[in-house]
Amino acid sequence: MSIRAACSFASGADFTTTQAIYKKYLSASLDDDPVILDFAQAEALDLENFATAGWNPKLDLIRRSYDLGQASEPYMFHRFVRSDRANVMPLAIATQITQNPSLYPGYLVSLAEDRCKQAVASDIVPVADIAEREGWFV
Repeated sequence: MSIRAACSFASGADFTTTQAIYKKYLSASLDDDPVILDFAQAEALDLENFATAGWNPKLDLIRRSYDLGQASEPYMFHRFVRSDRANVMPLAIATQITQNPSLYPGYLVSLAEDRCKQAVASDIVPVADIAEREGWFV
């Protein structure tokens, strides 16, 4: 079976089959065929676990497929556009992506930036609290 045919077949397969196809056909190298890159990036994104504590994307594979031209946003990311985007990505992954944003697709960079902003904002102490604690207006 060709790699392209395997990737096409995998689009309708369950998670276990998809992983087996990835390991057999794509774990060593990527082609610049859009069907293959789309499959590889979906596999790398760990879509089954996205927005959970167990999400573990393969950032190296995402970088490689993005470098070869795969930049389309998977449909499942659209459901997070109007939701709490800041909490769909662990801070460690967001930090890794924002350290080199030019290596990743824009939708991942955007989610990573939202997560980092949320982390910074959660540590901000309101000025009114500081003023009260330090007795500025007593």
